[in-house]
Amino acid sequence: MVTHVRVKHESDDVYNVETDSESDDIDVEKLQPLAPKFASLSKFPVGCKVWYNLRCSTETKHFQAKSAHVEKVSIHFENGRRVYTVKSETSSEHKTSLYEDQLVYAISCPVKVTKIDADETKNETLDGVVVYLERQKGSDGRQQVTYAVQYSVENYITIESGVTADRIKYMAEDCGMGVNRGESSISINTQK
Repeated sequence: MVTHVRVKHESDDVYNVETDSESDDIDVEKLQPLAPKFASLSKFPVGCKVWYNLRCSTETKHFQAKSAHVEKVSIHFENGRRVYTVKSETSSEHKTSLYEDQLVYAISCPVKVTKIDADETKNETLDGVVVYLERQKGSDGRQQVTYAVQYSVENYITIESGVTADRIKYMAEDCGMGVNRGESSISINTQK
């Protein structure tokens, strides 16, 4: 299963992705907050550090995003979609509500990654951490975000790139909430 993430279209964005992740108006009156037990089963549980409003410009060749952490998980009772209330991690902190496909795991976010053998069978789950994100075209031609995840195998540190979102799950022990909670100006060079 491939998770498509919406990435803002910049006028010079070579990827031609169509929408801004903050453009959907979500009527908060139509949200039903999830109980803590069910919220903890979400892709991005409360406390998870996330990025949103992803952008890529051909001028700078950088991947840019806003950094936040999840404060509440709800279900939109009209469309059944999961909605996350996130608090930005900038000097002018604010809250916004976003759909799941508008969020990605932030760098340094601890995750469980399912390792895939050479014969493409999933075999074990390992503790890891998100190292960086990449944006690439999926098999259906649509843009998708994949992750590079660091984990240990047989006393070696491994960094696996191209990890799809369906292979990783947030690991709740620590998501960097105590580190650098100040202003965030993160950009990733996507030039190859």
